[in-house]
Amino acid sequence: MAAEIQFCNMVENRQGVMCLNGLQRMFYLDEIPGAFSFGLSITLTEHDWNALHRFRIELQGPDRSILFAAEDTLPKVEFDERTPERFRAVIGAWQILNMRVPAESVYKARVYVDGILDGEKGLFFLRQAQEY
Repeated sequence: MAAEIQFCNMVENRQGVMCLNGLQRMFYLDEIPGAFSFGLSITLTEHDWNALHRFRIELQGPDRSILFAAEDTLPKVEFDERTPERFRAVIGAWQILNMRVPAESVYKARVYVDGILDGEKGLFFLRQAQEY
């Protein structure tokens, strides 16, 4: 698998430059169940970028239900011929708004390219400890 997945507090596009703010492996939420917004970035490598590819990202809940999905066709990408293959990458980022978080648990992001699983990563949602 070649896809690299990162979670963050927020994805911003500043004058054409993608910024991932606050990289995370887990999020503390005030209330679970509830809704939560966060950022997601994916780097795709090891593909023939001279061809079109079908891309799909899924975020699955603890019961494997799909809570978020996006899919599109990736365009052909031209790289400088001096760029080594391992550095030829396509990067995308999304700000996911108000995703339903039904329970404390590990959630999973899965990336598919041309219908084949290309990468996955777990993300843990935990309810913030209550102070009394």
